[in-house]
Amino acid sequence: MVVLAIAVIPTLEFAGEDGGIVSRETTSSMESLWIDVENTDTAARRFTVRVAAPGSDAPVSGVRVLPDNAPELSGGENRRVLVVFQAMRPGELREAEVCYAPEVRPQDATCTHFAIRRL
Repeated sequence: MVVLAIAVIPTLEFAGEDGGIVSRETTSSMESLWIDVENTDTAARRFTVRVAAPGSDAPVSGVRVLPDNAPELSGGENRRVLVVFQAMRPGELREAEVCYAPEVRPQDATCTHFAIRRL
């Protein structure tokens, strides 16, 4: 027997935003957001999606990037990546800086700071 389980996770989206803080409150133990990774070059590029503590390079625990954190995009292609904040406890505030950048040009990162609080 095959059983298919579908989880509904509240999701928000950002693309091309740089700087500022996006705040959100949730009643769920999981919160997710879509990242639109854009390759504005004409050549194919591999990108790195990074989820780190604000102001550092330390990864945030309990966060998954799906399908992976290193998508390869053709020239002019966009692709969505899902970032899932898991196992949030009641009252917890989890902050993360989510960035994407071409592997060959990490200085060209597009980043947004997220602050998610579980009620």
